[in-house]
Amino acid sequence: MLNIQIGKRYRNIKTQNIYTVINIGLASWDSDQCLIVYQQAEGRDSTIWIRSRTEFNEKFEEVKNEISIG
Repeated sequence: MLNIQIGKRYRNIKTQNIYTVINIGLASWDSDQCLIVYQQAEGRDSTIWIRSRTEFNEKFEEVKNEISIG
């Protein structure tokens, strides 16, 4: 299970797109359900996406810090 945190970057396993978590909230219809609010980190798509924590954990992986040399 991912340690999902605001500001961290995650990769969609299927599309390989990188997203940044911008908030974490609770569903108004079920306060036991945690929702992850995220947005594409690169590119021009400003769409805000929301998934349950469970689904986010199934479809994303954490992007490790990549150090570029040169």
